[in-house]
Order: sequence, then C-alpha cells, then structure tokens
Amino acid sequence: MIDHLHGVVTACEPFHITLLVNNGIGFGIAVPNENKFVLSETIGLFIHFHWNTENGPALYGFESVQERQVFQLIISCSGIGPKIGL
Repeated sequence: MIDHLHGVVTACEPFHITLLVNNGIGFGIAVPNENKFVLSETIGLFIHFHWNTENGPALYGFESVQERQVFQLIISCSGIGPKIGL
C-alpha cells in the first residue's frame, strides 16, 4: 500500500494534481483543493489508495494524517464514495 508520496507538483487541475517523485514516476492524485498547490513546489502527501472494480486504482492525497483519517471515516459511511468524500 502507498502511504506517503514526496515529490514535485507538475500539473494542477480541478481536484487533481500530478506529483513527480524522485524515481521519475508521475502519480495522478485526487486532492480536496488543488488551489493549495503551486507548480514546481516540492510537497509531501499522505495517500489513500482506493480500488474500484469498474475504474481500477485511484490515489487520494492529503496534507496531514488527520485529514486522511477524516476522509476514511467519511467514506466508511454507506453510500459515500471517495469523490463525494473529498
């Protein structure tokens, strides 16, 4: 499981950023607010890995462990998925 990623922000889109990590891999990560991030900024995110049988894997990134824990609590409720949880 991916728990934490550290790298450089290379793209910012609505509710989504691309994070280039040291080994040259760019991860697409869904985030609650992409406006908090600046292109070329080095950041660290706590990751929630989610698997959907129709869409496959998805990464959700948070600035703190507490934010991730709240997200995980929200999506544990029946009928609430990760997109709504953000």
